[in-house]
Amino acid sequence: MGSGGSKTKEKESPHILKVHHEHTGGINCMAMNADGTMLATGSEDSTARTWSTYSDECLNVFAGHENYITCVEFVDDYVVTGSADATIRKWDTSSGECILVFKGHKSVVNNIVCTEDYVISTSYDKTAKWWQFITGECLHTFTGHLRSVLPIIYIYGEKKGSQDEDE
Repeated sequence: MGSGGSKTKEKESPHILKVHHEHTGGINCMAMNADGTMLATGSEDSTARTWSTYSDECLNVFAGHENYITCVEFVDDYVVTGSADATIRKWDTSSGECILVFKGHKSVVNNIVCTEDYVISTSYDKTAKWWQFITGECLHTFTGHLRSVLPIIYIYGEKKGSQDEDE
């Protein structure tokens, strides 16, 4: 998936400020946590890592996927990764431990969108799935797509019955 191109052009480009060589494969995806203190990367080497944005230090290595990482998201104190091994994993950012494995897709997980309550995933298996974030239970599988489901977007809205609605 990734090309690993930045590793070969590090010395050629004046625009590259820093290159980390800890991943042994190309980086496919990145995400930043809400307060901007951590960056997560997902790689061809089947690992995800978190990095301090202050010190550039690698904080955790999340190893457990059996194939390359396709997508990564932060939710509070967790990192959520999707992989070509058809699973989604929820990792604790403090301990680096895998807390939960979401199983149900039959092919590559292409993308994930996370909220505090749900994970929504898309896959090459022509489905999208809606998962409960805490338990990993699949709440619904969206079928009927003719091809792989690639992008997904979640539009946050106000909850019905909020104070703003009452005013």
